[in-house]
This record gives sequence, C-alpha cells and structure tokens, in this order.
Amino acid sequence: MKEERMLILTMLNEGKITADEAVNLLNALTKSSEDKKSDFDNFARGVKFRATSFAERAEPKVKKAAKGIKQKSVEVFSNLKERIMDKTAQAEVTAGASEEFDYVDLNKEADDLSEKTDRDPEMARNEDTLPIE
Repeated sequence: MKEERMLILTMLNEGKITADEAVNLLNALTKSSEDKKSDFDNFARGVKFRATSFAERAEPKVKKAAKGIKQKSVEVFSNLKERIMDKTAQAEVTAGASEEFDYVDLNKEADDLSEKTDRDPEMARNEDTLPIE
C-alpha cells in the first residue's frame, strides 16, 4: 500500500494528476484497505460462529457416543473376565481330576509295555503290535 501512495504522490508531483484526483485516489486506496480488513473480520466472525455452532450441536452426540462406548467396553470386559474365569475353573477341575488319573494310567501303561517288550523283543520293533487304546 505504501508503494501505491508513493506512486500517487509522484504522479501529483509530475503534474499528471490534480490534487483533487490525488485525494480521491488516496481515499479509495485507504477505503480499499479498510474494506479488506472488514471483509476478513466478517469472515473470521462467520468461521467462529459456524465452529461454535457445530461444537454445540456435536457435544451431546459425542457425549452419548462416549457413554455408549464406555458401557459396551464394560460389558465386553466383564464377559471376557467371566469366560476366562470359567475356562480357568474348568482347566483346574480337569487338570485336578485327570492329572492323577492320567498319571496313574500312563505309568501303568508304561509298566505293562515295558514288561511285554522285555518278554518279547520283537514287539518293541513292531509299532503295529503296541496296544493303542
């Protein structure tokens, strides 16, 4: 804007324009600058208004969604916790009941097989003759 003013004053000094024309040009230049500032201020106010309005409309929806997500998360984690506890209890019962049983059965089978292979070395070489239950 400074350059435009200098150009107007130079034209006035050189006699290319009259003093009234220079005043009119300088006023127009100032008004143009003020209009731009005013336009920007209006634009900024409009953006602020729209952003605030959007935020006010969105806030209850966001809160509702967050509440729903929280409730669903609690449900999912509660169900998951129950399933883990059930599986753990089942595993403990299964392990407790069958651990001794399996251990006794496996030892008995191993002893039996050992006795049979001791008596019949051919049986140890032929897997088809091993007892499978």
